[in-house]
Amino acid sequence: MRQRHLCRPNNLKRVVTVARPSKGTVDYFPHFINGGKTLFVLESDFGNDGYAFWFKLLEVLGGTEGMIFDWNHSSDRRFLLSKARVDEEKALWIIETLVDVDAIDKELWEKSRLIWCQNLVDNVRDAFKKRISALPQKPELIVSDDGNLPINNVSGDGNSQIELFPVEETGKSKRKENKDKTNTLSPQFEEFWNVYPKRASRVDAEKAWAALEKAKAPIDEIIQAARDYAEECTGKEKQFIKYPATFLRNDRWKDHVKSAQDCGQVQDIEREEAFREWVAAGNDPTEFIYNP
Repeated sequence: MRQRHLCRPNNLKRVVTVARPSKGTVDYFPHFINGGKTLFVLESDFGNDGYAFWFKLLEVLGGTEGMIFDWNHSSDRRFLLSKARVDEEKALWIIETLVDVDAIDKELWEKSRLIWCQNLVDNVRDAFKKRISALPQKPELIVSDDGNLPINNVSGDGNSQIELFPVEETGKSKRKENKDKTNTLSPQFEEFWNVYPKRASRVDAEKAWAALEKAKAPIDEIIQAARDYAEECTGKEKQFIKYPATFLRNDRWKDHVKSAQDCGQVQDIEREEAFREWVAAGNDPTEFIYNP
């Protein structure tokens, strides 16, 4: 009896199962009916812009690997601003408010301009229970010569964690970083910082100031413009005052430089008021001497 041999057809291909890559994002997050403190403050201060920005930010965070947003990346920043339909200045106002109400992490934002929302991660914890990848973790900051960097750095398959700098070197690096910062910025920055009407986002302000010094901008004029702007902002609500970095960038400080004609007009008004006070006090008008 002839044996029959089964042959593998030429068109039958071997099926290879490829594991799905680990995923550090989510497709949805809960939107609770009772918004709580965060939404109340945002709507009170910024109206619908505040409400929309917050949920657009959560959407971007949920769709970003590791669920953390780096404000320093210009392309990502522009995407968020376009998605939320607000300008950068208003976005910074809203973010600072979110920091104030503990909606986003204060340390990561102030030191490295990273946006991390622990509540968002906690609310989507169930989505990671059946996944190979772990729940995203808040990066730990460590100070290097170049500034603050996150220790937890995603690379390769998205699961590895790389320690960028040894822990024992942290103190030494931090002292060196502080020393370098002191040596880099001129003492005039402190003068500007003290006269400016809104002391917020100092890290951004220092970067903008360093760029101006590198470009050899007229520092004395900038400080005087800051003084003049402070006078303009008398009685103005803090949220409507420009951030220091915004004031310094793109020559916006020039919008608040008083011309010689303006200064002369102010001096004439002050002289006239002083003369009236002199006469009203019963003094001889011919003996009036104006000392500004």
